[in-house]
Amino acid sequence: MRLDHAFVFTSAGAPEADLLIDLGMREGTSNVHPGQGSANRRFFFDDFGLELIYITDEPEARTGPGNVIQSMKRMDAKDGSPFGLVFRATQEADVGSFPGFPYQPLYFDKGQFFVVGSNADILSEPTCVLMPSNLPKRPPQDFSPAPFEHVTSVCVSTPATTMSPALARSSEVDRVNIRTGRDHLMEVEFGGGKNGESCDLRPELPLVIRW
Repeated sequence: MRLDHAFVFTSAGAPEADLLIDLGMREGTSNVHPGQGSANRRFFFDDFGLELIYITDEPEARTGPGNVIQSMKRMDAKDGSPFGLVFRATQEADVGSFPGFPYQPLYFDKGQFFVVGSNADILSEPTCVLMPSNLPKRPPQDFSPAPFEHVTSVCVSTPATTMSPALARSSEVDRVNIRTGRDHLMEVEFGGGKNGESCDLRPELPLVIRW
């Protein structure tokens, strides 16, 4: 499996996305998540996406079929991780070997499903999700311009001191780095950080961008 995109839970309407636009990233298409009570604002790169998710219907997020992702519990918890790592299967064996359980969103075609990581109830860890290989790819016209073209690493920090099997499996994927025993933070590096520049978007967004 390979890293497909990451997400961050944000406030209503995800105004934090404007911070990324100010850096020079190009906002792509957004969508809603029926059954999960949420919507997003998204940024696409050549082989990675960054999704800012916000709640649109709190009762649906708490009790709808998508509550298996535990979005509201994570947002309510004092030490809840605001992050998610989403992988794309590259071979059939990936689905059976990823520690988790199937979840078919209302917006998926019949027979398609996510595998939600078995750490869904470990709120201090990032959500881990495996998606099927046959979901549509991103439209190239949405890609962000230089220097925000190619993501070379994504590092997620968590206060958890040990890793669940789902998170441990996720940490083995190329470009993914998990740091335990630290405050919640996601660091996304573009182009190997060769320009030597960075931007810390805290406190508005627990995200550091390096390029």
